[in-house]
Amino acid sequence: TTSSGGSSYSGGGSTTGTEKPQPKLVVEAITTDPLSPKAGQAFDVVLSLRNTSPDYYVQNVEVTYTTDEDALMPTSGSNSVYLAKIDKNESYELRLPVKASPELSKEDVKIDLSMEYEDKKLTALTATQSVMVKVAQVQRMQLDELQLPATAPTAGDSVQFSLGVFNLGRTVLYNVTAKVVSDNPNLM
Repeated sequence: TTSSGGSSYSGGGSTTGTEKPQPKLVVEAITTDPLSPKAGQAFDVVLSLRNTSPDYYVQNVEVTYTTDEDALMPTSGSNSVYLAKIDKNESYELRLPVKASPELSKEDVKIDLSMEYEDKKLTALTATQSVMVKVAQVQRMQLDELQLPATAPTAGDSVQFSLGVFNLGRTVLYNVTAKVVSDNPNLM
């Protein structure tokens, strides 16, 4: 008898075709608590973190966040948050307690998220995503001392006063007006 080479071919050649795709983590929504945080204020960034897999849970999830120029600093002491597990096709509300820098140069703050997690086989997986939150600038101004005229005015004279107004915030102030109010109504 003759041999045809001793090999057999059953097609496909790979057993990975039946394996399901690896789970992915994504931020599907973001908000803040309170809704309108201000520069210099502590608040929570609230993320809705979704495991998109319809078949597998994820575990040992570590989310690390950073911002440019330390615009948002962690109030808990760490910029990483740990979650034990997120079930398949489930969302988890993740709160990042932060404090906004009082010296923010922009209202829109970009947060870079790095997510490290494992599937059920303990395969290490990673995901990155950037999200934006709005932090309102605080309008701050300071008034200088009122500069009175060098000589005392006489009755019926008009007098010019000067008063310095200083913008201590990062926002532009428009149409600033000052009104002089006297404790003595006979002087006005």
